[in-house]
Amino acid sequence: MESREEILANFQACTGIEDIGEALQHLQESDWVLVDAVNRVIPGVSQEQAVDPVAPRPGTPPVNIQTLEPQPVLVPDDPPSFPQMAPPLQETFSSYLNSDIVAAGSSRQTAGVSMASDFLPIISSTRNRLLELNIEYRDRMIQLKVPDNQTVQVVKDLLQAETDVPPCQMELRGWGGNSQFPPTDRRLLSELNLPKENFLHLLTPEIPMADGQSEPEIIVNDIKLTLSIRDLFNNKVYNLPFTDTKLVSDVKRDVATVTSIPVYRQEWTGWPEDTHDDLSLAQAGVSDNQSLTVNQQPPERGMPIVVRDEDEEEDVIDVSEDEYQDAPEHMDDEDIFVPQTSRSGIQPLLPDDFGDESLAGIKFGEEFANRYGQPVMPFFPGSLDDALNESCKKSSTRDRKMLAMYLHHDSSVLTNVFCTQVLCADAVIGLFLENFVTWGWDLTHSTNKQRLLDMITRHFGSVAASTLRNMSIEKFPVVILIAKLRANMEILQIIHGNTTLAEFMTEVLATVENYNQQMSVEQREEQERNERNYMKEEQERAFQQAQLLDQVKEKEREDAEAEAKLLEQMDEAKRRSEQEEKERKERVRKEEQDAAKQILPPEPPADDSKPLANIRFRTPTETITRRFYGSDTLSILLTYLASVGYSPAEYKILSSWPRRDISILDKSSSLADLKLCPQETLTLEAHTTADSDSE
Repeated sequence: MESREEILANFQACTGIEDIGEALQHLQESDWVLVDAVNRVIPGVSQEQAVDPVAPRPGTPPVNIQTLEPQPVLVPDDPPSFPQMAPPLQETFSSYLNSDIVAAGSSRQTAGVSMASDFLPIISSTRNRLLELNIEYRDRMIQLKVPDNQTVQVVKDLLQAETDVPPCQMELRGWGGNSQFPPTDRRLLSELNLPKENFLHLLTPEIPMADGQSEPEIIVNDIKLTLSIRDLFNNKVYNLPFTDTKLVSDVKRDVATVTSIPVYRQEWTGWPEDTHDDLSLAQAGVSDNQSLTVNQQPPERGMPIVVRDEDEEEDVIDVSEDEYQDAPEHMDDEDIFVPQTSRSGIQPLLPDDFGDESLAGIKFGEEFANRYGQPVMPFFPGSLDDALNESCKKSSTRDRKMLAMYLHHDSSVLTNVFCTQVLCADAVIGLFLENFVTWGWDLTHSTNKQRLLDMITRHFGSVAASTLRNMSIEKFPVVILIAKLRANMEILQIIHGNTTLAEFMTEVLATVENYNQQMSVEQREEQERNERNYMKEEQERAFQQAQLLDQVKEKEREDAEAEAKLLEQMDEAKRRSEQEEKERKERVRKEEQDAAKQILPPEPPADDSKPLANIRFRTPTETITRRFYGSDTLSILLTYLASVGYSPAEYKILSSWPRRDISILDKSSSLADLKLCPQETLTLEAHTTADSDSE
């Protein structure tokens, strides 16, 4: 029974998929059945197509399984075997090799990306070893088998599947071998010169030990920080992006690469108190947009200073003991030879595993200008993502440009001639400035090549990345012309370094002409689309204005109705108030009338011997007659009028001669004193507003 690590390694060997995440996805969807997973990736390969791995295809020379190269037709004494592969894998792999998929002229399309006819995947010719990694994690031992063409990051991804620990919180200790390179995440295992069997320790200092049933771990994503670093020695300011988990020592190494100031000569100011190299930026308390200053310390007394003489052919440089590094020890026969990076005396344009993508883009442009002088190709100072956004991914087709991706390799003999005579020619620079955004990358170091492959896979698919991975050094440098046509990213042309200036200009001009013709069609369609959209927007705007007017009219109508309703309610309230006031007055009058009747003395008889006063009252509606004693007071007369509904407060009581209002006279005066005996006629007039004001 094969382990999952062996299945994964065999799957990658069959399909050529280097992305561990993509490989795991295919295997998981196929329930870790290797044949099914290979058939998913390579359609058309089935058991019916499987052939004997020893028998060659008719009309085709045999293929060496280990090197994947055509071999002379020989009659072997013993049939060749498939090392480190299970029998089902041999059949499937042979079927894959003999199928039409790897036939000349075939190509595989990636969704959203179309390839030029000469940009086709080929099969790797590198022999890989399967390393056995025994990793101790807390109280368990994890055993992995990983090909040495994978990176340290792949090992961490496999460990994440076993431990649920994110790779950013893993620290692997105990790497053997005698490599001079640090085991960074992008480092290939083959470069570490590891033996076949290795024992490592996995440390997770940020994750506490679990006691029994622990709560799920909460993983916090890295926080992006931007450090403003002022270089006093070179009089420059750099805004460099880092994550808060970046060590201070790593920051200093990155700054040393940018500023050319060695770490041991750096003099810093601006770090928080108690900061040392083993702390991360978060642990040191560094905040976003932190301002730092770096300067170069003067050489110590006694340190040799070598001055270059223009007439000297060779420079003699004394190296101090601190700067000396031991040469790597002899490697075993099984170890993979690490290729030398560049020609003697040439510093790579992009140092090994340098910074992030944006910082690397800036560094590449600066080093290219320093090496080849003026005139120089103006490379885009940023990452590939930013270069694509600046060129191909503009929203308007009129603002869009093509992307020219220049891939550099110092190990190629064509590099210097191509850069000096072709790429830095005035005609090429002018043409590229007008039609392209140029972005460059150096593939001299394998770690930088792996980073580029990751970027190519992310933007253009695994087919393009596989083609670039297997491209021989003799074809470098390479210029890839990329454009966005019909919403798809397309690779229009690939120009290798073995070309003259005239041939290069001819190919680029043809590509530009073809691109402009297609873009003119897209621009015309875009203009028509914009005109249609403008007309729709105008119609929509007119409709919204009409709708707004209707809403205003409806609001005015509703306001008028509300105002009329409010006035009606106010009139109703006023009428109700007047009615209530009238009823109240009527009720008060009735109560006063009843009270007056109770206290009013009876009317004297007509034959009474006492002096009488016969009073005739003329009211606004009737004439009333009543008898009173002459000795009765005026108050009794007024009480009588109140008893019959004529309150003295509402009426004036006027005598005929002299004409006067007797209601305002002394109430205790007798009727005889008021000259109302034996008879008198009194007129009642209602009080008016003027009378009330005068009173």
